[in-house]
Amino acid sequence: MPSLPQDFRSCIRLIKQSPGFAAVTVLTLSFGIGANTAIFSLLDALVLRNLPVWRPDRLVQVAAIYRNGATVPISFPAFEQLQQNQRVFLDLFGWTPSIKSNVEIDAELLPASVRGVTGNYYGTLGARPLIGRLIAPEDALDRAGTPVAVIGYEFWGNAAGLDATRQ
Repeated sequence: MPSLPQDFRSCIRLIKQSPGFAAVTVLTLSFGIGANTAIFSLLDALVLRNLPVWRPDRLVQVAAIYRNGATVPISFPAFEQLQQNQRVFLDLFGWTPSIKSNVEIDAELLPASVRGVTGNYYGTLGARPLIGRLIAPEDALDRAGTPVAVIGYEFWGNAAGLDATRQ
């Protein structure tokens, strides 16, 4: 600590002797720190942070795997049989990959990302709706009934203007 003022004066003299080198050094350090911060923020959001669901540390994905390591979606009849006969997991739920589709609201077609899920999807994940209700297992049993949909917050804002009275 006693040599700190002397080191600081020496540093100032070196910067005055070659200001271009000092500027390049400062810029390089700032770009490096900025890039590391951006990469860590992305990594934290995608990999390190837990999913915002009930008990995310207990989620596992079950899939059929080819010998080359590629995963294969499980058919719905195979999923139902697996769900009825398994004794390892607390619950199993399924989903389809999302597809782009048009959704009709008040006679207006709006583009949306649509995904099919099983009746216990939201209950197993511990999700709660902001308003209304989520898909329940009873909805999946009623195969002849009216389809049930859950819209996300972003779509709700775009399509209904966050109006809770529109249904």
